[in-house]
Amino acid sequence: MFIVEKLPIYVLLPSFILLQVAAKKLTLKNVTDYIVNVICKRSGLGYNYGVILIPEGLIDFIPEASYLFVTLVAMSVFFLYLNAMFILILQQSPFN
Repeated sequence: MFIVEKLPIYVLLPSFILLQVAAKKLTLKNVTDYIVNVICKRSGLGYNYGVILIPEGLIDFIPEASYLFVTLVAMSVFFLYLNAMFILILQQSPFN
């Protein structure tokens, strides 16, 4: 029989942490520093085990990530456009 002896060290509650990140406009560095501080404090108390659960949608509330996603989408659209233009040019080429 398998018995879980250790519980998660900290649970980032989705609604609480998402609202806090959105309201305070926390950066990715702020969020990772917060997690690192929790780990370091617990380690100092001798608790060198556990799991941190991070909400799936957390990255959507971090401004840097939003900018990154918008930039990636814009770049993807731009490269799709270039690819389509390249194909049209090749189709009209006399060497085709």
